[in-house]
Amino acid sequence: MNFLSSTSLVSSLHLIFLLSSQRLVDSVSTRNSRFLPTIFPKSDSGVTKPENHGNKIVKTKVPKGNARPDLLFDIDCSNTNTSVHQCIGVGPSHICSRSFESDKGGAMEKAPGSGGPTGCREAFLTVMGDDGFLAGVLILLHTVRKYATVDRDFIVVVSTEVTEPIIERLLQECVRVIQLDPFYKNELARQLVSRSERYRSGYWVIKMYVWRLEEYSKLVYIDGDVYFRSSADPLFCAPADVKAPIAVTPRSSQDKSAGFNAGMFIYLPSRSVYQDIMSRFLGMSEEQMLGTSEQDFLNLHFKGAYNLIPIDFLMKHRRMVKEKGLWDINRVHGYHMNGNPKPWSTMWRTACAYPKDHQKLIKQYEEFYLEWWQYYYEYSGETMPDKHEDYRLTPMDDPTGKFSNWDPSVADRSCP
Repeated sequence: MNFLSSTSLVSSLHLIFLLSSQRLVDSVSTRNSRFLPTIFPKSDSGVTKPENHGNKIVKTKVPKGNARPDLLFDIDCSNTNTSVHQCIGVGPSHICSRSFESDKGGAMEKAPGSGGPTGCREAFLTVMGDDGFLAGVLILLHTVRKYATVDRDFIVVVSTEVTEPIIERLLQECVRVIQLDPFYKNELARQLVSRSERYRSGYWVIKMYVWRLEEYSKLVYIDGDVYFRSSADPLFCAPADVKAPIAVTPRSSQDKSAGFNAGMFIYLPSRSVYQDIMSRFLGMSEEQMLGTSEQDFLNLHFKGAYNLIPIDFLMKHRRMVKEKGLWDINRVHGYHMNGNPKPWSTMWRTACAYPKDHQKLIKQYEEFYLEWWQYYYEYSGETMPDKHEDYRLTPMDDPTGKFSNWDPSVADRSCP
């Protein structure tokens, strides 16, 4: 055998050995693939994660977000029912009808499931404790209405602190307005007024009132400092039942024990739940009442009896400002701008108006609030100014007159 033949033979034997080894590796990999480390690249929408399907590994994407993976999911709307009624508020066929009711002590309560004024059985709902939240409520309504694909009522429950001109302004927007006296036969609430800003307008009481609206089968409560950048309709698909009558967003992106945010919740109205809530509240000492927010109270009342919706469906604006690059903004349907300043405040571009640890982010906040102002100018029909310092509410949307009396050229934006 010459040298060439020997070389060929060795090469052939080496090739046979490699093929046999590969078959063995493939065989072991097939049987034990779940034990082998697999690295997949990141994508714009998140990290690709392996899932085992029989003998195949299928790559699925975990949404991008600075949160536990179980908090990043999509709401299942496969069994959504469309409204058979024309509703007062939002949706492609919503009607414009003046609907104002004044309720004292539940005098206007209707039969469970009977529907609103036009028979509509689902509704968005917000509350106003005073005139100062008008701009926020108007843009909440505008953005819900802009993206709504299903007819639903839109309800604004107002305290007796809200003045008649503002109630008239709301009625012009074609929503259902319910005025509630939070101090009616509620001496304790009246006593707390002088001791706490939280109780001055009766906001706490009217927020709890929303459980009494049993004429609706399902409601979505939303604070007035929320706006949406895409459809809020999927919220009605969130699960709520007798055992867990409320669906909410988690307060923490990592800590399971932190509870939930009460700035938006999907719930099944129930007078018995309302009575339980008020009985529990009235059973607290005065000091406990003064030291408890409605969010803390609701977390205590519904502890272990709530469902979660995706944490990035409605985001706290402070979280997004601090962690913008860590989230998929296309998954965010709306923002909750809790705390001060609000975008409709003259102080929205002033660093000292923000919490101390956020003042260094003033440029990011100014950039963030531009979207709210874009929606406001879209709503008002006015031309959006080129300079941020020229943004202002129209007089009819500024009942407290803050912008009317404000001169941006002399405004002090420095911190003391």
